[in-house]
Amino acid sequence: MLPGAVHHVIRRQRVPPRLLGGVAALAPSVAPSVAPGDERASLSSAVRIIRRGEDADRVWAAFHGVLDAKPDRRFVQAMLAYCAERMPAKARDVLDEAIHRGVCIADDALFCTFLKACSRTKPIAFRDALEFYKKYGPRSHNVIFGVGNVCRLAGHPQLALELIQDGIDQNVEFSEALVSLFAVICAESHCQLAADMAELLLERVRAHRIASHRNPQLYANFAKALLSQNRFDAAVRILSLLDCIGMQPSEQLGTLLLSSLAKADRADLALDVFDVMARRAIRVPAPAFGLLVSACARQSDLASVQMLLRYAQERSADLLNDTVLCRFVSAFGSRSDVHRVRLMEFYANLKGLMSKSFVLTSFVSAYGQCSLSTSVAALERVARDNDLLQQDVVVAAFIEAYGGCCDIEAAQRIFQERCSTKPTPDMATFAAAITLYARHGMPLDALTLFDRLESGNRKPPSEVYPAVLSACVTLNDPARATRVFQLIVDGDHIQIPRDVLQSFVSLCGRCSDLRALSAAHRYVAGCSSLKDDDDLTNAFVLAFDQCGRLDIAKDILLTSSSFRTLTLPTMVRIFARHQHVDEMVSSFESMVASGADASDDLRALVCRGLANADRIPMALELVRGMAHVGNAVVVDLVSACGRCVHLSDLSLLYRYANEKDWILNNAVGGAFIQAYSLCGRVDIAEQVFRDLVTYSLDAYTAMIAAYGHHGLVPEALAMLDQLVYAGLEPSAEILAGLLAACEHAGDLFRANDIVFEFNNSWGIPVGVTHTNHLLSLHGRLSGPLEAMTMATSLPGATADMWMAVLTAARTHNDIDHAESAFNRLVSMPDAATCHLCRAFEVMSDVYARNGRPDDVSRLRDGMKSRGIPDSPGRTKVSLPDGTVEFLADDARYYTDPGLRHDMTRLINDLTDNGYSPDTSVIRRATVSQEEARQAVCLHSEKLAIAYALKHSSRSGVPVCAASDLLVCTDCHDAAKFASSITGRSIYIRDTSRHHHFHNGKCSCGDHW
Repeated sequence: MLPGAVHHVIRRQRVPPRLLGGVAALAPSVAPSVAPGDERASLSSAVRIIRRGEDADRVWAAFHGVLDAKPDRRFVQAMLAYCAERMPAKARDVLDEAIHRGVCIADDALFCTFLKACSRTKPIAFRDALEFYKKYGPRSHNVIFGVGNVCRLAGHPQLALELIQDGIDQNVEFSEALVSLFAVICAESHCQLAADMAELLLERVRAHRIASHRNPQLYANFAKALLSQNRFDAAVRILSLLDCIGMQPSEQLGTLLLSSLAKADRADLALDVFDVMARRAIRVPAPAFGLLVSACARQSDLASVQMLLRYAQERSADLLNDTVLCRFVSAFGSRSDVHRVRLMEFYANLKGLMSKSFVLTSFVSAYGQCSLSTSVAALERVARDNDLLQQDVVVAAFIEAYGGCCDIEAAQRIFQERCSTKPTPDMATFAAAITLYARHGMPLDALTLFDRLESGNRKPPSEVYPAVLSACVTLNDPARATRVFQLIVDGDHIQIPRDVLQSFVSLCGRCSDLRALSAAHRYVAGCSSLKDDDDLTNAFVLAFDQCGRLDIAKDILLTSSSFRTLTLPTMVRIFARHQHVDEMVSSFESMVASGADASDDLRALVCRGLANADRIPMALELVRGMAHVGNAVVVDLVSACGRCVHLSDLSLLYRYANEKDWILNNAVGGAFIQAYSLCGRVDIAEQVFRDLVTYSLDAYTAMIAAYGHHGLVPEALAMLDQLVYAGLEPSAEILAGLLAACEHAGDLFRANDIVFEFNNSWGIPVGVTHTNHLLSLHGRLSGPLEAMTMATSLPGATADMWMAVLTAARTHNDIDHAESAFNRLVSMPDAATCHLCRAFEVMSDVYARNGRPDDVSRLRDGMKSRGIPDSPGRTKVSLPDGTVEFLADDARYYTDPGLRHDMTRLINDLTDNGYSPDTSVIRRATVSQEEARQAVCLHSEKLAIAYALKHSSRSGVPVCAASDLLVCTDCHDAAKFASSITGRSIYIRDTSRHHHFHNGKCSCGDHW
């Protein structure tokens, strides 16, 4: 119900269903003076004046003359009738005066007369009609019809849609005239509300709540309303409604449904409509039939196309005219159905249709799609015989067809032949040639031809721009590709093929052109057929990541309709590349949970990401589920076990490697040797080396590096002799391993001999890595002054070199040289975070040992200002059943009575044997000496040793641990005491070197 409605029960009046147009209104009425006797005329005399149709001014004066005499409804009715005929623009004024004088205008006949006047104004007074209807109009059949008709005549049918609900609410009789009007209003409104109202009315007809009028046009108009809003199913249901009421669908309705559904690619519904029309012998017009054939072809429904062809041949031969024939040819050509294309050609020749250019070109295109160059050539002869090669549409078809057959020479011949004649070929011909070149690996020719058109002030057709864009992408020309893309966007809304657009997106990513990439993303967002394309989504995700906008890539992932099918693997790869391990794992788990296939390649990528992040148990679980494990995955996982001192997992992997023959790979064998070395188990690394089937240079390099890390010079040199005896030549990496052994053993004499031998015997000079070892060795033996002299004499001294000087100064407790080396290192613009962390750590230790807490605090502030993490020390210790990690001042010490007991027992045993905690290594302020003592005793290395001695009590089994900081002097002393008291070897790897504590001594010689 519209607002302001006034309810009256009024006898229904018969009015014509269609009102006639009006006449021009009179000028604004200002009543002239009238005779004194007329001023007091009665209402009856005024009515007579109006009905006689005298002079308009006189009538208007009479109307005003009796207003004070309280005119009744009949008088107003007479005046409105006069206005409708002579001065329709005055009808509103009459109604206003009547309302002002208290006349009830909610009368069917009176209001319909007013509506008649409204329909005759110029322009039509539809706003007046709606306004008075909403406030005063009776909700009757005639009035609702009249208001709707006024809105429709005024060109605003959508304003009348609310009248439908009014009619339903007031239980108005829905006569054939009223329903027909509503159907037209719905059809002409072109909006969702109109479709809603059409469905509502049709459902009421189906429910017998509205009479089922047998008016074919009425149902066709309802179908138009539904089809305009893509409500195809509802439109098709009109046919079943007609079945229910026993009415034959009209040809108009069937044709309308068939054409609209075919154009919308709803071939399934269109075939249903066609079936109804065929069964009921309703004529199917050729244009609609042809649209259906093309729709089935676009849906790759060749069976339906064949069925339609049989129908045309058997039941309605007149359907197979030249236009429909061409549609059949295109359909069969698109499916490479050569047999039926040839049948169509036979029929066309039989009917004499091949002389028509559009028929010929349809066959040319079909044979091009079938890649039948000989058939295209035969049609070229037909074209020449009929003098059709002067028509550009025919030439363009041949160029495209020969291109489809990969006969580029014939296509160029046709094009050049046409260019040699006048007039100049049209844009369609040039477009075909440009597309030919772009698609067949001739991008330069495509762009040259395009430039020729532009330079000649001839605007290329918009259809050619995608091909030009493809050529620019092929030539890897981002600037020109972006310009062409913008021309497409600003042009005639030509859709770029998906493969071309995907290539452009990838080009933007490779060139880090974020602006062009964002423009392409906006373009796709506006194309409903492209925005949910999986391959395009993946391309955008990768490209935005390449442009450094991982945030946008993630947003695309989250809003993609293929979130759990295709884009998740892409995001797994991106997160793995950025080492965002948690997000990588989350994406991978979501993908697996969605049922998407996780290939071995993707599992390998995730496994390597987990291994590089030291997530070893999860990585091992993935390896167990892989059908094929690549060597790179094994190497990464083995290396992770070595870094994290996961001896038990490393042993498990070694068994796998032997069972699955991974160990036969040189890189895998070398990785196991290195990993066992990192865990402090050189003995097992030697066994791995001995068990290798073949001794490659990689294996020798790994074994010498293992000896080098542990300072085992004789063993390293023996391995070098074995390598030379095997006929292999040493490398720079071998020299580095040997010099590392000399550095850790403090053997300068052998280091110099090795350098001399490598240079003279194998032509291997000293490089930067070798210099680092030599400089550290000189600093250890001769002091920081000599190391400083060496470093300053070298051009481009590295951070490692200044770190070696700083370490030498720490060993010799030389504050001046330590500060000098420290300042040089931290002032280097390219110093890595790991070097800065170690430099601050060593310098803080120097200040702490020399009783300078203020300088220690200053360094801590310096670390904060540089954003260098000051994390508590972490130590991982290997046990038979896994690896356990401890933090300095670990919370478990306070909550685990067993750990607290083990720690107390170890400290007491050490103290009883001469150990005394060195509180000078504490770098943070403490309240008391006792607090400082406890802080020293709760270093992560000591906690790890105490726990391992308790939980791996077998004699002869070494304790293997790794610390992420330099071992402090107090922990170093404690480990020496522990190895002496327990008789157990203790291996600790810190950020500088390996420490092997045995019988109260360390392999480093107290230099690290």
